[in-house]
Amino acid sequence: MSNDLTDMELADDLEAQLRLITEAYARDGEDYEVDQVLTHVSWVRRMKRRGMYEWIAAVSEDDEPE
Repeated sequence: MSNDLTDMELADDLEAQLRLITEAYARDGEDYEVDQVLTHVSWVRRMKRRGMYEWIAAVSEDDEPE
Protein backbone atom coordinates (compact mmCIF):
# COMPACT_ATOMS: atom_id res chain seq x y z
CA MET A 1 0.00 0.00 0.00
CA SER A 2 1.06 3.53 -0.60
CA ASN A 3 2.22 5.70 2.27
CA ASP A 4 1.57 8.95 0.41
CA LEU A 5 -1.54 9.77 2.44
CA THR A 6 -2.37 9.50 6.10
CA ASP A 7 -5.44 7.45 6.97
CA MET A 8 -7.29 10.69 7.74
CA GLU A 9 -6.47 12.04 4.26
CA LEU A 10 -7.33 8.71 2.64
CA ALA A 11 -10.74 8.77 4.33
CA ASP A 12 -11.59 11.97 2.45
CA ASP A 13 -10.13 10.94 -0.92
CA LEU A 14 -12.40 8.54 -2.80
CA GLU A 15 -10.11 8.60 -5.84
CA ALA A 16 -7.15 7.49 -3.72
CA GLN A 17 -9.24 4.69 -2.21
CA LEU A 18 -10.21 3.47 -5.68
CA ARG A 19 -6.62 3.79 -6.89
CA LEU A 20 -5.34 1.61 -4.01
CA ILE A 21 -7.93 -1.06 -4.73
CA THR A 22 -7.35 -0.93 -8.49
CA GLU A 23 -3.57 -1.16 -8.07
CA ALA A 24 -3.92 -4.16 -5.76
CA TYR A 25 -6.00 -6.00 -8.36
CA ALA A 26 -3.65 -4.93 -11.18
CA ARG A 27 -0.64 -6.53 -9.47
CA ASP A 28 -1.76 -10.02 -10.45
CA GLY A 29 -4.65 -9.75 -8.01
CA GLU A 30 -2.81 -11.59 -5.24
CA ASP A 31 -5.47 -12.55 -2.72
CA TYR A 32 -3.51 -11.45 0.34
CA GLU A 33 -2.69 -7.99 -1.01
CA VAL A 34 -6.23 -7.40 -2.29
CA ASP A 35 -7.65 -8.48 1.08
CA GLN A 36 -5.26 -6.17 2.93
CA VAL A 37 -6.16 -3.16 0.77
CA LEU A 38 -9.90 -3.82 0.98
CA THR A 39 -9.70 -4.25 4.74
CA HIS A 40 -7.67 -1.06 5.18
CA VAL A 41 -9.92 1.07 2.98
CA SER A 42 -13.01 -0.32 4.73
CA TRP A 43 -11.51 0.42 8.13
CA VAL A 44 -10.59 4.00 7.14
CA ARG A 45 -14.09 4.61 5.78
CA ARG A 46 -15.67 3.19 8.95
CA MET A 47 -13.49 5.42 11.15
CA LYS A 48 -14.58 8.47 9.14
CA ARG A 49 -18.26 7.51 9.23
CA ARG A 50 -18.10 7.18 13.02
CA GLY A 51 -16.41 10.58 13.37
CA MET A 52 -13.23 9.18 14.84
CA TYR A 53 -10.90 11.36 12.78
CA GLU A 54 -12.64 14.53 13.94
CA TRP A 55 -12.29 13.32 17.52
CA ILE A 56 -8.61 12.49 17.03
CA ALA A 57 -7.98 15.90 15.44
CA ALA A 58 -9.71 17.66 18.35
CA VAL A 59 -7.65 15.75 20.91
CA SER A 60 -4.44 16.48 18.97
CA GLU A 61 -5.20 20.21 18.94
CA ASP A 62 -5.73 20.16 22.72
CA ASP A 63 -2.31 18.55 23.23
CA GLU A 64 -0.40 21.21 21.31
CA PRO A 65 1.68 23.56 23.49
CA GLU A 66 0.46 27.12 23.68
